[in-house]
This record gives sequence, C-alpha cells and structure tokens, in this order.
Amino acid sequence: MKRRIGSMMLFVLVTGGSIFILCCKGYAGDPYSVETPGVCGTYFFHEKKQKLYKQYGEPTRISSQILMDSGRVDSLGYPLRVVVGQQQVFWAYNFETGQYYQILATLKKVGTHCYVYVENGWVISATAINNAASEFDTTIYPTDTGIFGTEPDVDGDHRVTILLMDIQDGYPGSEGWTAGYFDPTNEYYDAHSNLREMVYMDIYPGDPVTNPTMFYGNLAHEFQHMIHYSRDPDEHSWIDEGCATLAEFLCGYGHNSNVRYFLAAPDNSLTSWAGALSDYGQVYLFLFYLWENYGGSPFVTHLTQNPDNGTAGITSSLAAKGYFSDFDTVFAEWTLANYLDDPSIGSGKYGYNGLDITAISPGGISLSDTWPSYPVTSVGNVKYHAADYIQFANGERVTFVFDGNNYDEFRLFLVEMTSTTQVTEMTLDLSNDGSTGAFAGYSSLVMVPVRIASSGGGGYSYEAYDEGLNGSSSPYSYYLPYFTQTSGYWTGVALSNSNAASAATVSVTVYSTDGIVSEKQEKNIDPRGQVCYVITTQSIEDGWMQVDSDQPLTGLCFVGSGSDAMADIPMVASVATTLHVPHVAQTEDFDTVFYICNPNADSTTVTLTYVQKDGTADTPHAYTIPARGMKTIELLSLLNGGEGNGGKVEITADPAGVAAFALYSTKIKEGGSWAGISAIEVGDGVRSTTIVP
Repeated sequence: MKRRIGSMMLFVLVTGGSIFILCCKGYAGDPYSVETPGVCGTYFFHEKKQKLYKQYGEPTRISSQILMDSGRVDSLGYPLRVVVGQQQVFWAYNFETGQYYQILATLKKVGTHCYVYVENGWVISATAINNAASEFDTTIYPTDTGIFGTEPDVDGDHRVTILLMDIQDGYPGSEGWTAGYFDPTNEYYDAHSNLREMVYMDIYPGDPVTNPTMFYGNLAHEFQHMIHYSRDPDEHSWIDEGCATLAEFLCGYGHNSNVRYFLAAPDNSLTSWAGALSDYGQVYLFLFYLWENYGGSPFVTHLTQNPDNGTAGITSSLAAKGYFSDFDTVFAEWTLANYLDDPSIGSGKYGYNGLDITAISPGGISLSDTWPSYPVTSVGNVKYHAADYIQFANGERVTFVFDGNNYDEFRLFLVEMTSTTQVTEMTLDLSNDGSTGAFAGYSSLVMVPVRIASSGGGGYSYEAYDEGLNGSSSPYSYYLPYFTQTSGYWTGVALSNSNAASAATVSVTVYSTDGIVSEKQEKNIDPRGQVCYVITTQSIEDGWMQVDSDQPLTGLCFVGSGSDAMADIPMVASVATTLHVPHVAQTEDFDTVFYICNPNADSTTVTLTYVQKDGTADTPHAYTIPARGMKTIELLSLLNGGEGNGGKVEITADPAGVAAFALYSTKIKEGGSWAGISAIEVGDGVRSTTIVP
C-alpha cells in the first residue's frame, strides 16, 4: 500500500480460541531489512520427501520396539526422560557434499513444546537458548499449529527437537548459507533417521544472539514445513515454501526480506521452484496476497491440509471457502497488485493493505521495457506463471496490438494512469492476438502481459501507435469501408500519391465494428506513384479503414465476392454531421446496405431517415456507434420490411461527424452485380473536419 499511516501495523489473528496481536516487525527491527538472509534447506529434500511418502505413506507412530531399541522409550512404550546436560548423537546432512554425517550435541533446555540441543564445540549463551525456547513455546508453536495444523508425532513425545548447529553448507564461500531445514527422514524408520520431530537451525552465521528476529522467523519457517509434511506430504515446493514464509509473518517476525529480489526481477515463474532468493520473495508475496484477500488464516489452514496440490489446490481451497475465483484469476490480479499496490481500486484486489511495495523497492516493481516515443514495435518473452511490465510514454491517442504465441495462454492488461487509475483487459482470441481502441489523456500507461500457461516458452510481439489529436499524427486522413473474406467478400485498396515531388508515407489501419484495430500496414508511395493490394487481416468482422498520409492522396477500395462481381467505393477525406445517399432501392431485384464509420474517440449517435421520391419522410431510425467503430444498416430495416424503389436516405450524426458508404446489389444478372457510393456531404450541412479526441 503506497499510502502508509504510522510506522507500525497491528494484525489480530484468532486461532484455536486464542488471540494473537502481530506487530509487522522485520528482521533486526526493520520491516524491509536489506540484510541478506540464509535460505531454507528443506527444498533439497523435496525428491526424498516424495520417495518416503510413496514408500511409507503419511508419518505415523513408529513401533515401540524400534523406539525402545534406539533408546527413545521404555519397555512400556513411554518416552524416556532426558535431562539438561545429556548428550545425543544425531544424523545431519552436509549440503556441500550431499552426504549424511553424525554429530554429538548436548541438551541445553527442556521447554513446554521443545528440546533445545547445541552441537558440541559451540557456545551459545544460556539467555539466548532460554529466549529461543520461550519464543518457540509461547509464539511459534501455538501460532503455527493454530493456523497450519498440528505436527506429526512419530515417537510419542510431544516435544520437538531443535538442534542448534553449524549446518555444513560451504559458508563462508560464495554460495550463501543455509538458515535451517526440516528433514522428513526423521519421521520414519529409515537410514539416517533420528526417529523424532526435529528441525535443524544454523548458528554460523545465523544465531539467536546477534539477530534473534531472523533466527525466530527461520524457526517458524522450518516448523511449518514439518506441519505441512504431516498434512499434505506431496504438496508442490512453491506452495510449501509460500506457507513457510507466511508463517514467519504470522508469528510476528515481519515480511520476508527476499521480496526485494523478486521485485527486481519479476519475470520469474511462480510455480517453478528453484530455491533462489527471488523465489522465496515471490511465493511469500503470493501467499500473503491470498491471506489478505481471501479469508485470512482459515483459507491458509484449508490450503495446508488440502490433498489437491499446486494450482489445483489454490482453486479448490478458494471454492471451499466460498470464492468463485480460480487460480488463474487470482494470479492475474496479483500481478497487477504488484505493480499498482493500491487497494482502493479493483475492489481491493490491486494492492496490499499490510505491505508497502515502494518501501521495499523505492521504484516499485521493475519494468521490462520503457518506451519514450511512438511508434513502437517490439518482442518479448515471459516465463509461465509470470508477468512483464512494459511502460509507454504519454500520448494523444494510442492504440495497441498484441500477438502472443498461438499455442500459449495469455491475459493482457493495460494500466492507465490519469486522474484515476484504470485497468483494462484486452480481449485476446484463441491465437492470443488482440488490439485496442485508442487511449488518450493519460500520464503513464503500462502493458502487463500475464502468462497463465503452466509450461513452455512465452514469446509475444506488440505494437503501439499514437494516432494524434485528429485521429492521426499525419496531416491527411481518409476513410473507407472494409469487408472481410469471412463474410463472403474481400477488400483491396488502391492509393495514389498526388504529390509529384515527394514520396508519401502511408499507414492503413483496419478497425472492427467495435473499434478494435484488426490490422495496420505501412506503405511508401513514390512521387505520383500508386500502390494497390488486397487487405489480408484475419478479422472476423466487417469494419472500416483509416488511411493516414504525410502527402495528399486519391484512392478507393474495391470490394469483391468470388471472381465475377466487384464494386469500387471512393475514399472520403472528411467526416460530416449531415450526409445523403442520393439514390436507394429495396425491391425484389435490388438491395441497399449502408456502412457508417465513427472515427472519433467517443461513441456517437446517427439517425437515418428514408425519404420517398415525393419528399415524404418515413420514421427516423437512431443508432449508436461505438468509438472508432462501424454500424451496418440495411435499407430493409428502415422500411420496416417493405419496399422502396427510388428515394434517398438522409444521415445525421450527433455530436461528431461520421463517414458513410452504401453498397448496391442486384440479382437481375446471374451471379449478381454491385455498385458502391460514398455518402455525399450536404452543402448546407455542418461540416466537421476535425475528429473529436
């Protein structure tokens, strides 16, 4: 949330009948500390977790005979009492060599819910040990178990072993350090098992003396892994790690300090876990977002114990808690929240209440590209379950075209900063292609391609054009109708450069009936030269064309169907508020259809009136045409299904001018024949030579 109140935030959690007041403190007292934390080693046991689960099932009580043989219980199966000062040999894992080894440790504290052992040869003050045990007993244990569920109990001893040791991870080398880990081996009678609930906590460089908040956060993290394994052993790593990082916050140790690494490189797949620092920051943000927006701790409880895994688990937990959103929807909203961080818009879904993105990363989430001018033509690639953020300069009337990989799954959003913030989703077809109408009057606009696919590469291309205050940045604009091949027609254009001294730079933009750009082509025409070609857009609608040029042009479109019928319609160089089609016919042998385009940035209302040959006017018919859209109107509808042999149609537009065309067809000739006309501006009509921005 970019607007912060005060320097401390309080959250109230109700779990298991207890109330916990959580202060959002960060590591070493700073909510957004830049101190580099260690990583969790539990991830390295992911494959082993799956193997153990398949071999033994969920953790259950180990047989009394095995526990008795290992010196854990007496002959009646009760846990043997251990006392402070007692030594114990433990199996531990060397992350540098990938091998198990044994260490000797001494019991230093027996707490209500824990045993605290320290590796022999290391000295930790009694105060630090007592504080760690107290923190686990009074905060971490009740909070984690109250939200995520109870821990397993394979040895009949309700206490969890916390082993403080120098985890062998290669530190102080260049590969960082391991802050702690949970090894599921200890939950089974298996090689290298300690036959108990146990977490390993690093004391070099991590320790409970110099940075207790970080240490406690890591302890809450690892204990959550233990609980999660007992509840959903085959859960995907990114969900497990997301819940574990959330446990740090829920226990009162602040936001995960790795968030800054994700914000610096957001093209990072949420669901592909690699154990990088940015992965931890990303999954924490996502789980925190779910916690804030979808029911808090009850949702997290259900997710932890949900047998559905990964994205399917998110979707089914949302449904179980009464939400109609699925993972894809929530994920897309979350990517926008990471950019906007403003819970006042989007019904609260586009920001955080208990976290300030700009406090973590002063510039906000990193942009993939920034474009200071137009036109823009570029390509990008985004990982699955990730997003890019592409910023565009302010413009007068900017349109966008997007072309995603045909075999992929994209959603595309445009975030428009004006006096208010607007979020628009671009409609993409099955091939991940789409375009927009014009955006105007914004101070900043960001395109957010969101990839909701679950695998593979995510290539895309995009274009952006600023068409200027008059619908174009070029001094000359012309208008023509367009008919698609899918409706049985094809359309071509012939354009001639009227300047004998200079070449013309021309763009031809095809708009659909609802004002969406279907295609844009650039052409160069020699002095006094001409170009002639058939439009090849894949649009499924009829529409209209805007021809923009830096030199004056003459031209027409030619419309055909099959090979035996073709009509020409001359292009018009202006719009008007009053137009006439001077001759129309609707009989058994003749049809007339009108095509009215609105090149303006706002919708407009047009009124068509059929006037008989004797000057009698029929009832007017009004139509609304969307911004930069087109309306097809049959004369038959103006006549209410009747006939009209001759006469004219008057067209008025309010408040802005339009361009209009008519196409005549006849069935007298076999195969049919056509004629086309541009509507004629009335001499005393109010002419509009400027498109309303």
